[in-house]
Amino acid sequence: MRTTALILIAVALSAAASETATLTGIVHDLAGDTIPDASVELFLARETEEEAEKSVEPSLEDHPWLFTDEPLYRATTDEKGRYSIEEILPGAYDAVCRSGYYEPAYALDIAVAAGEKLTYDFILGYMMEVEKPNIYLYPEAATEVTVRLGFPAGGGVTISEPTYADGWTVGVEPGGEIEGGYGHLFYEAQVPADWQFDRGWVVQQRQLEEFFGENLAAHGFDGRETTDFIEYWVPRLDDKAFYVIYPQYARDIEPLITLSVEPEPAEIFRLYYVISGVDSVDRYVPEPEIPSFHRSGFTVCEWGVVLVDDENIVH
Repeated sequence: MRTTALILIAVALSAAASETATLTGIVHDLAGDTIPDASVELFLARETEEEAEKSVEPSLEDHPWLFTDEPLYRATTDEKGRYSIEEILPGAYDAVCRSGYYEPAYALDIAVAAGEKLTYDFILGYMMEVEKPNIYLYPEAATEVTVRLGFPAGGGVTISEPTYADGWTVGVEPGGEIEGGYGHLFYEAQVPADWQFDRGWVVQQRQLEEFFGENLAAHGFDGRETTDFIEYWVPRLDDKAFYVIYPQYARDIEPLITLSVEPEPAEIFRLYYVISGVDSVDRYVPEPEIPSFHRSGFTVCEWGVVLVDDENIVH
């Protein structure tokens, strides 16, 4: 009798297994190294009525609500970057893979059939630290100003001063003095490594101070803003013979970090330098054209730096 019961249980389990599916795979980075402790989560595939009519996949950028609720299934990669999700009911699923400050990877509308064993590998792109962006505010009169950042491609603020929370709301004087004794708003953030590396300047280490003084002035930054930059950054750039400096303007920055200010400024200028130190220069880097920036009315300007290893740049 007991043997019969065990056989019936085994048959039931086998039948249940044939009615569900299994998803397995490996998670690795752009260099091909596997990533342990990455999460893989499955959600029911969703689409808006408008997208259903057009038969197109949901847009992560247009619909940030995707992947914000609890997943139906979840797994974590082992020490070799492998994951396995079992007993998945048949249907269509959206998947997201995340790990720390890597850029999340998505797979939309995965069709799962009963008894199927699927394999799906994820590749996670690098996230980079945007260091010490300083935001300078110059209203025409003493004004309460609200500043908010957005991260449409993922990532977020890591540190800030004053504390960012869900934005800054501060009193600002025409000369740029911010209540609390600040001369600017400061933050750092992690964002996907999606910068332009087509144009830049190659500068010898001993010429960095002169270069940044002239380059920041040519972009339209004033003496205080330029001095802040040079005093902080030049001492840190001292371990390589040359530095390749790739400027990032609003068109490059906005897809990664948006900046909204209320009341609306007359002028906003944003400049990040992506900087790579090298021992020697064996390639030609075309120089960019410097855009003109003129201050008028309520002006906001920002500079920041991203330090990268030369070997991680696609030439």
